[in-house]
Parts: sequence; structure tokens; C-alpha cells
Amino acid sequence: MKLSADQQQSLVTLLARFCDEIIAIESEYHLMLSQADLRPRIDYFHDAIRAFTAARSTPADEERLGVQRLAYDVRALRFLAEKPLSPLSPDQPMSPTTALVTKTQPLVATAKKPDRNVKEQLSELYKQYGLLFSALLKPAADLDYHERTDAMNEEVTHIKEIEALLKNNNAQALSNAAAHLDNQALQAVILQYLKQSTGKQKASLPTLLANLKLTVQKLDKAILAVDNAHHAYATTQLAIYENGKDTLKKMMSHGINIVGAFVEASVRNNKQGKGR
Repeated sequence: MKLSADQQQSLVTLLARFCDEIIAIESEYHLMLSQADLRPRIDYFHDAIRAFTAARSTPADEERLGVQRLAYDVRALRFLAEKPLSPLSPDQPMSPTTALVTKTQPLVATAKKPDRNVKEQLSELYKQYGLLFSALLKPAADLDYHERTDAMNEEVTHIKEIEALLKNNNAQALSNAAAHLDNQALQAVILQYLKQSTGKQKASLPTLLANLKLTVQKLDKAILAVDNAHHAYATTQLAIYENGKDTLKKMMSHGINIVGAFVEASVRNNKQGKGR
């Protein structure tokens, strides 16, 4: 389901409303992100919404909407909907396996303890926020996933081509292939290799091939990490939806029909595109 600009703005406005309500509670009870970041926890997640509404206009926005950070976000939002008084550990790099609980911190950083009603209210707000957040930012997670994996797979293809050319000693073709590498340090090593005498090239070839092999291994590891993050985002979104169906019905009963239609369409597309 593709949203119009007005519909998208309506969802962003609704997310901002939920954010403000959560901020009011978390500020009152000192439920902050960490000892180093004293913002209410929800403000960290809303950074991604701000980057989204800014249309990825800066490198910081691009980084904030990276699939690995977003995968952490949706897992953490699901966690807070279930355990709304627990602290987080948003360690870098943001990854699907980052621990969500900081064991060294107390559950509530203040003597004023929320009662059951506050706990349930906060849980419901995080459910509402998580439902919208995970649906609205799924296209951003998909885009980052495809852009990065495509670029890294293309780089691996170039390196494999260079390995073959090195073994065949095709200098001109090797120079052309090196020019297409994104890795400028590796590109410089290959160009320096081409300037060497035949004897020096023969001596340094094993080291260069080993360097290329190591680079491919690092790229393969990075591709797997991005793929795992994308998979984690998709599966967590499905879990958020399954756990929040009653919440979604309540939101729709209050006249917010676009929410239900959009979230369900997002999950439907998620299921159709599932599989790796």
C-alpha cells in the first residue's frame, strides 16, 4: 500500500503524538536511555522518524536509517512493549544481536516507582508506536539492505575478476578493472603492483592475492550481517503485528482506519517477500 503525502504525514503526526505521550511518562519517572544519554528512551527511536521525514538529506540521516540500526530499533520497541520499565543498551554498532537489557543499571532510575496503570499505559503506547514505526520504516530498511548488498556483491565480482586477471597477467584489463573498485586502498595497491618490474610483481603476487581473498571474506561477512539484520527486521515486524492485533483494532475503532490498512498491507508484503 503506497501512501499519499497527506496519509504519510498523518502517520508521522500520530507517531509524534505517541512520542510526546511517552516522553511525558518517561520524563516523570526518569526512564532515560542511558547514563551517557539522558533523553527519554523514546526520543532515541524518534530520531529515525526525524531522519525519515528529512528524506535522508544528510549522511547522518542515511546512517540512522541503516537496516542494522532499524533492526535494533524494532526489536527494542517490541521489548519495551513487553517490559516497559526495563532499560536499554543501544551499543554501537547497532545490530540485531545487541543486548537489550543493561544489567548494571537499576530497572527504574528514580525512587518514584510507576504503578500498574502507568506500566500498562506505557506498554500500550509502545505497542502503538512500534506498530506504526515498523510499518512506516520498512521501505527504508529494504532500501538500505538492497543498496548495500548490491554494492558489496558488485565489489566481490570486481575482485574475483581482478584475481583472474592477475593470474593471467593482463595488465591493461587489470588497470581497467581496478578503476571500478570502491575500495580505494585496494585500488592503490593494485595500481602500485602494475608499476613494479616483472620480477617484483612475481614476488609480491602471493601477498596481493591473499589480500584480495581477505577482502572478499570481509565483504562476505558484511553481506551476511546486513542480510541477518534485514531478516531480523522482517521477523520482528511480524511479531509486533501478531502481538498488537488488539491494539490495532482499538486504533481503527477510534477512526484511524489508515493505520490498520497500512500496517496490514506492510505485513502482507513482508510475508510475500519472506524467504532468503
